[in-house]
Amino acid sequence: MNLSETLNAVNNMSPDELNSVIDAIKARRYSLQVAKKNSFSIGDKVSFMYKNVKRTGTITKLLKKNVRVFTMGSEWNITPSLLTAI
Repeated sequence: MNLSETLNAVNNMSPDELNSVIDAIKARRYSLQVAKKNSFSIGDKVSFMYKNVKRTGTITKLLKKNVRVFTMGSEWNITPSLLTAI
């Protein structure tokens, strides 16, 4: 099924069917976030963008949903999807 077929199917769904699709999308997003977080370990060097400035740091803690990164005197709690391994 391609994107246009999917969007057409969504347009024809009942409210209960839409709620099921929304739940499935939320579950998939969560599983992708967990997989990305689990790809990192404490001590890994990572980078991320903040206000168009590339920041680099070291992972100090894996939180439930986010990752704590230490960068030059400050700590950031960042969603794993924004991190790039160095």
